[in-house]
Amino acid sequence: MSEQLFESHLTSLGLSFDYESLFGGKRPDYLVRHSGGEFVVEVEELRDPEPRPAGGYSPTTAVREALRRARNQMHGCKYLPSGIVVYSDSMWRSVTPETVASAAFGPGFVDARRHDRVEV
Repeated sequence: MSEQLFESHLTSLGLSFDYESLFGGKRPDYLVRHSGGEFVVEVEELRDPEPRPAGGYSPTTAVREALRRARNQMHGCKYLPSGIVVYSDSMWRSVTPETVASAAFGPGFVDARRHDRVEV
């Protein structure tokens, strides 16, 4: 489902793309062409965990694993701009900007938007 949504998005933007082009022995999901050149995108979809958590859990664990898988898929195309799309419609798999940034940059990540005012 995530790849279909991404393809629809690219098409709505008028961007052409190839699916799973070969780069250095790896096949990232998309090679996208635009007026400024090309870039690669790996799309990761997070599904409900099995078994479902009964107590507390970290929403960043699944995102961190998805980012690791995506980075591994893009090893052969380091010379191109790249991006990772993380999609989920599961209530157990949060892909809010704060969760994804925390998974990508570590537990010390602080959302700068929450600190945009100086207290007097």
